[in-house]
Amino acid sequence: MINRRSVALTALLYVTTAMPPAVAQQLSVADFYNQTSLANMKEMVEKFYASDCVFEDPVTHLEGRDKLLSYYRHMYEGVSKIRFELATQVRQGDEGFASWTMYLNTPKLEDGETVTVKGVSQFRYRGDLVVYHRDYFDLGEMVYEHVPVVGWLTRKVKARLGDHES
Repeated sequence: MINRRSVALTALLYVTTAMPPAVAQQLSVADFYNQTSLANMKEMVEKFYASDCVFEDPVTHLEGRDKLLSYYRHMYEGVSKIRFELATQVRQGDEGFASWTMYLNTPKLEDGETVTVKGVSQFRYRGDLVVYHRDYFDLGEMVYEHVPVVGWLTRKVKARLGDHES
């Protein structure tokens, strides 16, 4: 008779030892997102990005790791708490994608209450380092919806555009 615990343990050992190298890199995406802080930012950015990396999001376009480090530092200085949940991670060859939910607390938005933003990151690798990183997310969800008057207007426009019964 087969012991269920033995089968589960065997399956777990197989999965953890048979993971391709791409999965190991994908895990470092989660580590980068959740272990980076102001205290270790330089070290984490140097471990994750190539010196000639390109970064884009709805707010900016940067070229070079030093500029990206400066951008991250500026962002994190106004953040009291940040956490990411990665839902999906895929890497094939030098291309990778991760879908995530960011939970952000900053006194600049919602009086420090948690702001939740869903997004997707696209990565292009050279070896183990990221040479291209683009974040896709709804800037309105992150910023505009949490600013008085502008937030009300943004939510109204979104509701109107999403109303297919009119």
